[in-house]
Amino acid sequence: MKFFVDNWYLFVLALASGSMLLVPALRGASFGGLTAANAVLLINREKAVLIDVCGADEFAAGHA
Repeated sequence: MKFFVDNWYLFVLALASGSMLLVPALRGASFGGLTAANAVLLINREKAVLIDVCGADEFAAGHA
């Protein structure tokens, strides 16, 4: 019990950081998506780079 009393601030810090990680997940925070028009604007104005992260089978099906 002495360890908990002496290091109470560590437990408060762990609880606070854990809640900061859980709250967005519980609220259902999601990315709103990207339209084709917004993608073009980002590429032209902000020098954005698009990265294709699909698998080889998806790539072959979508780029045939």
